[in-house]
Amino acid sequence: QEGAVEAVVAAMTEHTSVVEVQRQGLYALRSLAGTVDSRGRVAEGGGIRAVLTAMKNGHAGVQEQGCRVLRGLGVQHSNNRIRIASEGGLEAITGAMRAHARHAGVQEQGCRVLGLLSVNHDNKEKVVSAGGLTCVIEAMSAHPKVVGVQEQGCCALSTLSVRAENQTAIADKGGIELVIAAMQAHKDEPGVLEQGCRAVMSLAVNDNNKIRIADAGGIAAVLEAMSGQQLHAGVQEQGCCALVNIAVNHDNMGRVAAHGGISVVLSAMKAHVTRAGVQEQG
Repeated sequence: QEGAVEAVVAAMTEHTSVVEVQRQGLYALRSLAGTVDSRGRVAEGGGIRAVLTAMKNGHAGVQEQGCRVLRGLGVQHSNNRIRIASEGGLEAITGAMRAHARHAGVQEQGCRVLGLLSVNHDNKEKVVSAGGLTCVIEAMSAHPKVVGVQEQGCCALSTLSVRAENQTAIADKGGIELVIAAMQAHKDEPGVLEQGCRAVMSLAVNDNNKIRIADAGGIAAVLEAMSGQQLHAGVQEQGCCALVNIAVNHDNMGRVAAHGGISVVLSAMKAHVTRAGVQEQG
């Protein structure tokens, strides 16, 4: 509705210290950003600034909802992702995650929005510079049993690791071991397994990481994920992708075969004949 964004922003600006006004304002902005076009209008109407101002409030619920809204504004909207980063969004998100390290909701939504913002190439470096990588690593370490944190943490690491420099940084911070641990701990959660395989795939582009992944049990983790989720096309596709990158190493090639990898890949291809990604990667 015309003028709705401006009205919500005005209310939030007038009552910055009232938690409930900020919470309801965030809910409203999220609702108003339901389409790609509307996300642009929310940003132009001062919505991003209003969210970031609200996140200066130390309330965990406001922080969690603020991360949700920022992610919503960035979905399928590259300009908004750039704008969020340039207007201090990365600092707001990492600040929220540091302030509420034990709050699983803040950590999950923080990882989720950092992963989305990292889709933009320039943001991959900015996220790391703002401490985002450390926050993701710490979130996964602190909440090993929380499915959402592990799934979104793996997703963020997979997106960040598209940048070559980040592949080394993630490994140095123990990210490889965290991803594998997440996959081992959540064998019945296809979301964790798919994102875990995706992270392994991206990290395994680096030659040193290929060896580290294998030594940490990554080959077995990927194959167990594929064997346990045979009907889940996403797990099968990302698992095949991970094995492709891991096996670009002579020793790893033999280890994949020794773990029964050939039969697992063939089973994936037979089970998902119509899934082009599985057929291509298999």
